[in-house]
Amino acid sequence: MQTVAQCCALVRKVSGFMLFVDLDDVPIGSKKSELEAICAPFVLREIIGTDPEWESAFKRRRRKINAHYWRQRLMGWLPQRQRTETSIKRQYATNWGEFDYASYDQELKAAPINLWVWGDRRMFAPVRLGARLRQYLLVKVIEAVKPRRVLEVGSGNGINLLLLAGRFPDVEFHGVDLSDHGIASAKGLQSLETFPENLIRFAPFPLRDHTAFKRVNFQQGSAAALPFENNRFDLVYTCVAVEQMERIRAQALSEIARVSDDNVLFYEPFRDVNRQKLAHRYMVAHDYFRGSIDDLSSHGLRPQWATNDLPQKINNNNCMVFCRKA
Repeated sequence: MQTVAQCCALVRKVSGFMLFVDLDDVPIGSKKSELEAICAPFVLREIIGTDPEWESAFKRRRRKINAHYWRQRLMGWLPQRQRTETSIKRQYATNWGEFDYASYDQELKAAPINLWVWGDRRMFAPVRLGARLRQYLLVKVIEAVKPRRVLEVGSGNGINLLLLAGRFPDVEFHGVDLSDHGIASAKGLQSLETFPENLIRFAPFPLRDHTAFKRVNFQQGSAAALPFENNRFDLVYTCVAVEQMERIRAQALSEIARVSDDNVLFYEPFRDVNRQKLAHRYMVAHDYFRGSIDDLSSHGLRPQWATNDLPQKINNNNCMVFCRKA
């Protein structure tokens, strides 16, 4: 397996954009075949050839995105249509206030059902597919980096950290989130006597300590002013969290670099992978993150490798970018 340093040779610039590498070539020991097996329990149906149900669902999704896009273009100047810290808090107060960790049961094929693509493959799968593939990638990165202290910025309901703690009980995990409702959800689960069986089954790899979830430190805070000292963490990562931070993008990226001692990982919808018309309109319609990978260097981060060789929802694309602190 290549080291992170050796993988620098894989990074190229073509007209200012990073050249993405295949998942099998990323220096964390990840394998497409392994990820495919881990995602398989969540794939409801894979589409072969022409499929009326897929075509109909795709057209409905496209109409919805286009309608939302034009409403934003025409009325985005209105205060109530802008994605501010207040509106984000309000949204996640609803999301996490009503959240139930039982939704991570593999046996549940509950809505929302998304349309997913992976290269030429097309699939119907629930939203939880995304949480499982991200957990797989995070485990692989931690195995490669071997950090002592890890911070997730935008930890949401804590699912990533709660599972990672069980896999790596000797690592000190911290999570910070803007929404106190997300923090309350995570701490509520930590109050349980034992880790839920459905979450043990949801983990892509066996957990080594079923009590380690209680030791994760969660706290409320803004990414624009992280409540930690400089160089505190060996690894700082985000998972579809910076996408919510378009209006504080510069502050958030600089703060992530400040609290990192060396390694930073982003799993985010960078502009580089969302130039296609439908994806671009989706990002504009939701006032989501539209920064590029090249922007990271101005915040003290040096991209080492990137991959978008991952299952993606049809409305927008995420990529994984690993950086070292400049």
